[in-house]
Amino acid sequence: HGVRLWMLWAAKKLGLAAEIEKVEAPFWRPVTIRHLSLTPASGTALPVNFQADTVVVDLNFRGWLLGRDVAFLRSIAIDRVVGSFRVPERRISIKQLDWRQLARLTPENFQVAKLDFDVTTATTTVNLRGVTLGASAIEAGKFFARQISVTSPFLRQTFRDLRGATSWESSRLTIAGIPLAPGLDLESLAFDLSHLARRRLGIDLHLDTYGGTFRASFEGRAREKFAVDVAGSASNISLAQIARAFGFLEPITGAVHASKFTFRGNPGEFLDATASVWMELTDFSWRARRADNVMLGATYYDRRLEVDQLYVRQRQNELTINGELLWPRRKSNWAQLPFRGQLNATIPDLNGFAQLFGATTGDFTGALLAEGEIDALAPEAHGRLAFHGEEVKFRGVSLDSLGATLQLSGSEAGVEKLEARHGEDFLRGEGTIDLAAPHHFSGRLTGAINDLGAYAPVLPAFWRASQIAGGATFDWRGDGTLAAHSGTMQLFAHGLQLPVAPLRLPLDLALEGSYSPQDIFFRTFRVANERISLGAFLMLGSNFVELQALHLDFEGAPRVTGTLFLPFSFSRWRASHSLLAALDEEQKFDVDLAVDQLDLGALGRALGEESAFSGVLNGKVAAFGPLPALQVTTNWHLAQIGASAARNSIDLQGRYAGGRAEADATAVFGVSAPIKLRASLPLLLQKSRLEAGTVLDPDAPFSADLNAPALFLEA
Repeated sequence: HGVRLWMLWAAKKLGLAAEIEKVEAPFWRPVTIRHLSLTPASGTALPVNFQADTVVVDLNFRGWLLGRDVAFLRSIAIDRVVGSFRVPERRISIKQLDWRQLARLTPENFQVAKLDFDVTTATTTVNLRGVTLGASAIEAGKFFARQISVTSPFLRQTFRDLRGATSWESSRLTIAGIPLAPGLDLESLAFDLSHLARRRLGIDLHLDTYGGTFRASFEGRAREKFAVDVAGSASNISLAQIARAFGFLEPITGAVHASKFTFRGNPGEFLDATASVWMELTDFSWRARRADNVMLGATYYDRRLEVDQLYVRQRQNELTINGELLWPRRKSNWAQLPFRGQLNATIPDLNGFAQLFGATTGDFTGALLAEGEIDALAPEAHGRLAFHGEEVKFRGVSLDSLGATLQLSGSEAGVEKLEARHGEDFLRGEGTIDLAAPHHFSGRLTGAINDLGAYAPVLPAFWRASQIAGGATFDWRGDGTLAAHSGTMQLFAHGLQLPVAPLRLPLDLALEGSYSPQDIFFRTFRVANERISLGAFLMLGSNFVELQALHLDFEGAPRVTGTLFLPFSFSRWRASHSLLAALDEEQKFDVDLAVDQLDLGALGRALGEESAFSGVLNGKVAAFGPLPALQVTTNWHLAQIGASAARNSIDLQGRYAGGRAEADATAVFGVSAPIKLRASLPLLLQKSRLEAGTVLDPDAPFSADLNAPALFLEA
């Protein structure tokens, strides 16, 4: 059947697959199509589905036979329509559409009855139910919708029994005079299809809103690159009434006194588009955010953002910003973005102003003043920006003074007079950085805290309910470039107590050192309390950790002494949290450690930890060489194991060399005979085998001898 074949061909040109149950095509009379179905064609990504019970089409044979630009259809009537369209999350090609063919399918008259259609995006769903729409070129038509519902994360509303009039003239459909809610009318909604052949679609919207108006126009152009022209204006719009009418899930109040906006370009390439906005908002309120007046005027063109004015007034709080920013076509360091701007802020109520930008009520109190001007567009960049706080509090922690000054001169930016003070506690800083590569900088940061517990409210939430105490002083100085810098640091803490091991009981901490691109060296490293003292010279190299003159004193006597040189990279461990990833198997181990009468249980209690081990430990360990050729000798004696007064002990002697580990252990528990173990294992200590868990050499012999006589259990 010719009509059926033509419809299948036309649907394919639009990227769709058509199924038709029956076609009735009497000669020179309207064609009736029963049960038409349109779905995405194989290999296309157009997510549309359409089913109609009956479609009656009056074909324009003159258009078919005589003219290339004459419409194919005189009229079309569709009954009982069900369909859906899902806006794809990824961009799809629209070049496959035959726009000229699509334009010639627009009829002179049309009627749609009982339409149910769903439009879905990633976040929003629009449902049309029971829609009847008719339009004619010679008389007004009617519009009726039994129900239109909108659901999104921000609003949820249903409009019922909507009635209006339609006009269809020169391929322009206008729907007008629809009361959406008391005081809210859709004055007109127009779809301009007259330029479809040139891949252009226009939409105009006019709303009367509670004494105010909203107008918007949209034109989409589907050429080599998709582009849109959007323009709109609004005046005297009540946000509270609009929010109720459209079903916003959270109350919004205020009024848009005046607003204009434009956009021209590809939404997916916003940086190459042009746009402008002017808005004056009064008595705004949303959640805890409140502002008496907000004015914004900005334009964007040729990758230049010009903010003519951003003004925010909130009772006595005032903020004014203006300036411009050039966005380069090539990726550039953020510090080198050319911009200029002026800032003036007087914030006597910091709490209310912080809430406007999303802070929790009560997080901030006090006043803040800021003013300055930066000009990085000038041949010689310059500027100054200063802020000063008075009686500022954050989560109840008060700052008696707060301030800093930012200076810009040429390519150098500097921070001067950075200071925050709370009682006798203070933080001071200063520094400079070159904004041009390689970003040379120098700076100093120093401070003192008398009682860390006073700052518990600003610490991580899981720490706040725990015991936090202690004081500290610190000083840092550094200079160099971001890629290679060096400096010195000092940290002295007393009575430091935090809910992490080993700081659950108060400890004193002393760190003095220096760092460079090659290593970090602490000439003073000491952790101590009334019972324990741990100290050493600590060096963190690029591929090793070294502790020299290591000593652990417990109860006034030396218990652990020696030196440690371990081929682990601290920076790689910090990045991976894996000792194996941090291990450099080409670097040598060098370990010489001795333990003398160390009470393990008492040590744990002195650190505030529940120790899994008890007993008095004596022993030595020595290791040397890279991992594949490592040599280890060790012997240990653990006595007074457990709470019983019985004679319990474990002795262990071990040796590893040439790929073989030898171990000889003896354990004595109470009056039982000794348990003895002797083992010889072939071990291949290589990083790859450690990672794979295949250290034991399956091709070499091994032995193990366990002698376990009768044990006497004591209650």
